[in-house]
Amino acid sequence: SGMARHIGVSNFPSGLLAEAVHLSDAPLLANQVEYHPYLDQTKLHVACRAAGMAMVAYCPLGRGGALFEEEVIGAASKRHGKSPAQIVLRWHVQQEGVVAIPRAERKEWLAENIDLFDFELSAYEMTAISRLGSRNHRIEDFGSLKCDSLQWDQPG
Repeated sequence: SGMARHIGVSNFPSGLLAEAVHLSDAPLLANQVEYHPYLDQTKLHVACRAAGMAMVAYCPLGRGGALFEEEVIGAASKRHGKSPAQIVLRWHVQQEGVVAIPRAERKEWLAENIDLFDFELSAYEMTAISRLGSRNHRIEDFGSLKCDSLQWDQPG
């Protein structure tokens, strides 16, 4: 009793999240999940918001690569004078209740990752980036940890 101040969960799809919220005596504050523009997590985001939880995005940059080459990312990058990574991170933090936790292996990447608050993406840019999620591409598939009772939310 009194050992934990805050409780969070990880990789809970909306059905499991609802069950956890119902069963927990203490409020759940966060659900850490894979989230990037190539993976539509709209249903889960709505569920987290309804439960008063933050949705914490790991792999928020989708491991870069092809994502950074997307036309919508490049156009926003040019328009705002920011890197593709900054555009994607801004897309995350501009969504209510979303927290992005990117990896930063170099000091300059860390500095770039936090230089997000002197610009805002337009509604058009937010929507265009969100549409990339129709691919429903997961980076982490959890291999042997998959079970029949764990069903990922389908794109919304």
